[in-house]
Amino acid sequence: MSISSTSGSLQSHLSSFKEKLLSLSPICPRCQEFLDLCDFKQIVPLSHSESLKLSTSRVVENCFLCSQFLGLYLAEPAQQAEYIEALRLNPQLVFDGFQQWSFCYNINSHSIARIFPPYHHTEEEIRNRSDSISSELQMLGVYSQKDLAGFESFIPVASFTGSDESLNFSKQWLQNCNENHVSCSRTATTYPNFLPTRLIDIGIEKSVIAPRLCLRKDIPSNAVYFTLSHCWGKAVPKITLLQSNIEFMLREISFSHLSNTFQDALWLVQKLGGRYIWIDSLCIVQDSETDWLVESASMCDVYSNGYCNICATAAKDGSEGLFRDRKPLQVQQGWFQTASDEDDHCVFDAYSWAKEVENSVLTSRAWVCQERLLSRRNLHFGSKQLFWECRDHEASETFPKGVPEAVFKRSIVKSEVKVLLNSIDKCQADMSFKGAQIWEEIVQLFMRSNITFKTDRLVAIGGMANAASQTIGGKYLAGVWENHLLSGILWNAGYNPSKTSKFSLAPPETQEFIAPSWSWASFNAEIDFPPPRTHRSEGIEQFLQILETHVDLAIDNPFGKVCGGYIKLKGEIASATCYQPKISGSQLSSQDFEILFGRDGRELESLSSTLAYYDFEDMTEIDHKEVYLLPVCRLPSWYDTWEVRALILFPTNRARWEFRRCGVFIYSTDEAHEDLMSECTSFSRGEKYESSEFGRQDDGKFIIKIF
Repeated sequence: MSISSTSGSLQSHLSSFKEKLLSLSPICPRCQEFLDLCDFKQIVPLSHSESLKLSTSRVVENCFLCSQFLGLYLAEPAQQAEYIEALRLNPQLVFDGFQQWSFCYNINSHSIARIFPPYHHTEEEIRNRSDSISSELQMLGVYSQKDLAGFESFIPVASFTGSDESLNFSKQWLQNCNENHVSCSRTATTYPNFLPTRLIDIGIEKSVIAPRLCLRKDIPSNAVYFTLSHCWGKAVPKITLLQSNIEFMLREISFSHLSNTFQDALWLVQKLGGRYIWIDSLCIVQDSETDWLVESASMCDVYSNGYCNICATAAKDGSEGLFRDRKPLQVQQGWFQTASDEDDHCVFDAYSWAKEVENSVLTSRAWVCQERLLSRRNLHFGSKQLFWECRDHEASETFPKGVPEAVFKRSIVKSEVKVLLNSIDKCQADMSFKGAQIWEEIVQLFMRSNITFKTDRLVAIGGMANAASQTIGGKYLAGVWENHLLSGILWNAGYNPSKTSKFSLAPPETQEFIAPSWSWASFNAEIDFPPPRTHRSEGIEQFLQILETHVDLAIDNPFGKVCGGYIKLKGEIASATCYQPKISGSQLSSQDFEILFGRDGRELESLSSTLAYYDFEDMTEIDHKEVYLLPVCRLPSWYDTWEVRALILFPTNRARWEFRRCGVFIYSTDEAHEDLMSECTSFSRGEKYESSEFGRQDDGKFIIKIF
């Protein structure tokens, strides 16, 4: 074959390839004219000079770009078409008291949509401002064919997420993962042949679903089972497993009495070739606390050994089901060419993963945080499309072959869960140190989630703790690892004005006990940990000794509920008083409370600019009360600096030298450190050596207990 004929054949192939791409992406003349104004090879602010009215549903249904723009806001674009004023490409940065991106797509004069070109350099700046403009900013990603080579999809998307087309995507992802992903074949436990106590058997008939409850002893040892993550919501389920109906459910479960989500899940398992599924309310006896405690302790095994976790990600409760109607052009890849550029470009909703998965009602649940992390494979049913998530791969109906690296680099679709899972897998050298770092990331993610019953907090993360124990090692103490106790007890309240702790200094016996005060699990809001280097001993100056640790377990399971606990420490102590400054005309926060040192209430200038993070909202409980500062360690901080962290302690009033944690005190200057240690020395001199187990010892240090 001649070179010329080979070239012609290649040209013909490329031409056919382009035609196939563009045929799936109908575009209206106005949008094409709009795109022709832009040169995607240059970073030049350019706006459409005329208002673009997109007011008819006909245009929306027959133009992928119109549909994409409108799909950023409502499921029914036609409802808001009248509010659309204009589109703008690459809006210029404007200044009106603070930097803000000028409007490029106005709805009710306050919402923004933006198209960015393949090599734009301002996405990071936009993301850094996401806290202040997240309610306004919306993006459509534009990528060249070179960026997406090998990830193009010619498969039209159906108008229903329960269609055969969507089902085929699910089957392909499952098959590919099962056959090719080594990391996904491993479980987070040491029980590879584990089976839950109970499963739902949907039967072997393919034409009918006849579910019933079955016990482990009646299930083949090599059985494959699915799991389900869902929101209970406010809807009251018609059927749950109870002590009174367990015998009946072993014979049959009325399919018609199940919620829509449960019905859809059973139907899906059957279509995917499965027979068994684990669903919490149908497999755990709901009116037996004993059964709940035992079964909740096995969550690590249940989810990590499941074949695939089905996620009802878009459903607020069981009535909404898995599947959704949708506009296909809002989901499938939209390809176009411009007059000034011969390259083809693809446009899609750049935040679809964030909006439909990461920020969904389901993934905001603390229990689901654990379920996603433990499951080897997660199949998400979002509001517009299906998403796939496993340890090796991420995909969606927009990108069924996987999300390209070019998209990953912009950190727009990246899954937090996948990052954590891969980190766990890669913990080889210094595994305990790295594992503890990852654990703190998991805890921070978990504490951003919602939980209905705060007393379930340790149980809801217990499965993940069980899995992490293989990497971290050591004793697990109500959410904190004994061999990383220093960093584990030095957490502080995170900054999120919408979430504040309701922690109280009332004696533990007057409250519903969750965890000891030194554990992050006792807190009711977001938290932060010290910089991650605190896990290493090098570079850390430790000011106390850990003498004893103890936790009272509710049952024989270190990863479940606790009913008490303490840590016994030896270190130096300074006396101080917290007081509320007299500030009128403003709302005080805990940060406004100041600390005076010594029993005579002296203000130390070197410590006046330190940070004090308190563990509770109602500061009147501590106003003008004596507290104690316990220096814990001096450690490396951010930007090649260092900091000292001290615990703020409050007496329990049950016995002297028994305390509860009520905050963290942080400073980072030599002068401040010298002054605090001087205060410790002064306090020690004022206390007599009592020759007892607790209190001042002959070396001037104190032995105390923190509950």
